[in-house]
Amino acid sequence: MSSLRSDEQKTNEKRRSPRVGVGVRGIILLHRSRRVVNVFVRDLSLGGIGITCDQAIESGDHFSLLLTKPDGKATHVLYEVRHCRMAINGIYDVGAQKVSSQSVAPSEMLTKSQGTGAGADGAKPSAAAAHV
Repeated sequence: MSSLRSDEQKTNEKRRSPRVGVGVRGIILLHRSRRVVNVFVRDLSLGGIGITCDQAIESGDHFSLLLTKPDGKATHVLYEVRHCRMAINGIYDVGAQKVSSQSVAPSEMLTKSQGTGAGADGAKPSAAAAHV
């Protein structure tokens, strides 16, 4: 995350850290419902994330973006939802602020998410394709 650099400077940018377009699939764990949700990560910054998903997430809710580091170790980044807007029928744009990040063992991630089932396409949290 510390290596993120903005593609271009915008003069009307209000964020502390500029966004970088990402365009990758990801997996989040919704803390309130303990559900695993497949998302599309639109953009990232040092302080936040923009995702698109097929369900509304309430402002103030927390979720963890589940990632796999290049060394194969699992990690997650904790976010708090700042806004959620319907983009088109059944598709939501979500903006969230980073709260913290930490590494966890893959077995610990699976234990934490057991009982929630797989995501819409059957992916388990440890199957996250995103790398940090």
